[in-house]
Amino acid sequence: MRPRRAALAYLGLAVADTWLSGSDHPLAHRVRPVTKSLLMPTLATATAAAGGPPSLLAAQAGSWVGDLALLGEDERAFRRGIAGFTGAHLAYIAGMRRHQRPEPMRRRASGRILGGVWLLSGPALAWAAGREDRGLGAAVGGYSAALVGTAASAVGLDRSLPRSVRVLTGVGGLSFLVSDTILGVRRFLLTDPPPATERAVMGSYTLAQGLLAAGLVLANRAGRTTGRRRREVDTAP
Repeated sequence: MRPRRAALAYLGLAVADTWLSGSDHPLAHRVRPVTKSLLMPTLATATAAAGGPPSLLAAQAGSWVGDLALLGEDERAFRRGIAGFTGAHLAYIAGMRRHQRPEPMRRRASGRILGGVWLLSGPALAWAAGREDRGLGAAVGGYSAALVGTAASAVGLDRSLPRSVRVLTGVGGLSFLVSDTILGVRRFLLTDPPPATERAVMGSYTLAQGLLAAGLVLANRAGRTTGRRRREVDTAP
């Protein structure tokens, strides 16, 4: 399948799954396991066809594991989902490392801001989860750190990359942070969350995955082009 067709298929699935996630119609509950389980394989097809890096495909595989796990509603399924998405974020962070700005993350304004966001939200959600189960609280705390790491890496790409690439990736990383923050609040702090919150989770999540995929595919291409130009300069007579 061509990258554009696969990307359009992902967009269609993302819109459909976002709408289904907030519907209480019996048919929606029967159809949604199909749409959600197809999200990451479809996006991975587009990524592979576009020559995406292995780290991005690994992140999408981890996300797929998380998506499948979160189709269940018990605590064991939620733990498996956390494990899958933690692996996904570690793959995202590893893949973005070669595209980072030279200064350490702690010296970047964006890194300090996102670190503050984690201090305000991560421990609170971990505490709320720990009221249900201490082990779950530790898993949520670790996951929130990996999530913020992805967001901080996404907004900290090297300025030598095209601005469009940095915007796509940065917005994608921040959208992931928004999605999972809403999910955490919905899961641990609200007793009767409205259906709109689930649509907000899935809308921002599918947006995040799509933008991260587009941004990192383009960053990888830009990196290869820059490396090729440097080699041509080095070998020029």
